Amino acid sequence: RIFFHYNPKLCMHHILKLIEIAGVKNVTNLEVSKQSNGDKFPCDAQTIGISVSYKTSNLIQIHIPFVEVFRFEVHYMKNPGSGVSMYDDLDQCSDDGWKTVDVSVDAHRKYYATQGLSVNLTDLEAYMQYAFYVSGYSVDKIVATSIIYRETTLPSTPSELLSVHVYSNSSSEIVLSWEPPLRFNGKFEEYEITWKLIDKDESLLSLRNYCEYPMTYESEPVTVKPVIQEKHPDSLSCCNEIPITIQKDGFEQLCIDFDRKKVPSSFPNLERGQTCKSHFYNYIYHNSLKYDNSDKKTIKNQYMKKSTNLFKDDAVQNNRKSAFSRVKPKENVKHLRSNVNNFTISNVKHFQDYIVTIKACRERHPLEMELKDVYRCSKTEIVIVRIQKDEVADLIADRIEHEVLNNTLSVRWDPPVQPNGLILAFELQYKQTDVSIPKSF
Repeated sequence: RIFFHYNPKLCMHHILKLIEIAGVKNVTNLEVSKQSNGDKFPCDAQTIGISVSYKTSNLIQIHIPFVEVFRFEVHYMKNPGSGVSMYDDLDQCSDDGWKTVDVSVDAHRKYYATQGLSVNLTDLEAYMQYAFYVSGYSVDKIVATSIIYRETTLPSTPSELLSVHVYSNSSSEIVLSWEPPLRFNGKFEEYEITWKLIDKDESLLSLRNYCEYPMTYESEPVTVKPVIQEKHPDSLSCCNEIPITIQKDGFEQLCIDFDRKKVPSSFPNLERGQTCKSHFYNYIYHNSLKYDNSDKKTIKNQYMKKSTNLFKDDAVQNNRKSAFSRVKPKENVKHLRSNVNNFTISNVKHFQDYIVTIKACRERHPLEMELKDVYRCSKTEIVIVRIQKDEVADLIADRIEHEVLNNTLSVRWDPPVQPNGLILAFELQYKQTDVSIPKSF
């Protein structure tokens, strides 16, 4: 005799074919159970023609037409292989990589009968292929199923670049290196690199007599004294002291002042979702650092006017001509189509500050041709780098002319054509032939 029990994925028509071949007659339900064989597999299931009605970078919406069932199970899998199957696992406790969304029909019965159901697969990865299928259940078994469909989510914004390094290795080059984003969230198209010279504000030279008040790069050590809060008369604790605070430098302190409303009110406000540091970098990048000579009494002008009181009035009249071009610096752009991780910028001006940016961009999808570039490119990495100095750029190479008239020595020379930065002052040394130590002024 033949006995078949508890084979949930073995359909009855296969068992009946074996019985026919074996020539066994009068097989009873005790020998071959119709309830425990094939009850977990869609042996005689109706085919469901599902479709994708909508999708984004993290969602796929599936439309299920009307089928007479009590509930649906939507199974989906990320990045499936070519041989993926619905029911190829032998362990009943395993889903073999499939995730499941259970959908009840009863709550939507009226709408479902005329419009069908829409099921959202959420929290998906951008630009990722997913396989999915639908199973419809009666009270105790599968009565409808679909084939396996495959769909790719839309692209999204690439993640940020990693390990970005920007530095000058000579007096005419800037070296960039980086690691690609962890997720391009689309098909890679290019790296976009820009660099722009920060224009020097020559009007600041007229605010100070650098001969009498030279530049100094030495800072006096600052002793930070703790500020102790006075003890409240009702408090019995002696530990209510204000912690020691140390003045911070650069953008760190600037952003603290910004949060405390200590910067001029005329300064632009932060945009929604923008950090303080990126805000100031962006402001510098898109605005020339020029002194405002207008007559408006802004806080900025008041600070400038206060600083001029420290120097002699004749310094204000000293308008020096720069050796650098007065043409507004232009932005240079380089598009790297290959998936490289380094680039060298050549022919930059020595001892000048440059703003360098880099970002990774993906290709546009046919469904997003009107999308702005900000959504298809990663966050822009912004770095300010100073080029190394040219050792011979400050030399006065031409002949120095002099003239003596009435015990007065007049000296003339041509300044360096492209010095290392702005020329603040010239230092002259002279000595008597019978004195070994020269004088300078």
